[in-house]
Amino acid sequence: MKAYTQELPIREKPTFQVVPRINSAGHFPFSGALANKHINFDLNIFFEHKNTGFFIFQSFDLQDRHSIVNYLQPGIFKKFRLTSKVKLGTFFGYVFSQTKGFRDPDSDYFTAGVLYWTINDKLKVENTALFFD
Repeated sequence: MKAYTQELPIREKPTFQVVPRINSAGHFPFSGALANKHINFDLNIFFEHKNTGFFIFQSFDLQDRHSIVNYLQPGIFKKFRLTSKVKLGTFFGYVFSQTKGFRDPDSDYFTAGVLYWTINDKLKVENTALFFD
């Protein structure tokens, strides 16, 4: 069996993405749970360099300013290679619940572990474990 280093091969060129989306229903990105059937807008800003990065995710319910779909989620992450086909991502951040203002009382820190399994070039499986305080 071939030995692998803990970290992924370092990609010298940074990745920076800004992804705006309009959705026909409110879903939570980690769980896929349906929050409501309102039209919503979200914006994901993502930066990664040398297997480390940050993201800022903002979600707006366009029909109800006070729904649970209104939140801001900034975070940082680090990725590690476990085998040639399996990677682990570790995430830490904060969820600003925004049903009443910029930071509602139920806002909280979160941490997550994501297991990435590349079965082949066309099929990948991800499993996320999300933990709140």
